[in-house]
Amino acid sequence: MKRLISKNNKGFTLIELLAVIALIGVVFSIATLSISSVQKRVVEAQEKNVINRIEVGAQKYFDDT
Repeated sequence: MKRLISKNNKGFTLIELLAVIALIGVVFSIATLSISSVQKRVVEAQEKNVINRIEVGAQKYFDDT
């Protein structure tokens, strides 16, 4: 019987697949860190906005009395 195994395999090796998975992991971790820092800045901006509104409201209250 003749073997039909081709010497010219066009698949990926295990090392190539592991390298791609590692690269995807690095990109994912960088993206996660970026998103978390953006979320922290958004929360800080919202907190500053609330404090500013409280200050403006208190100032208007004391100006009216």
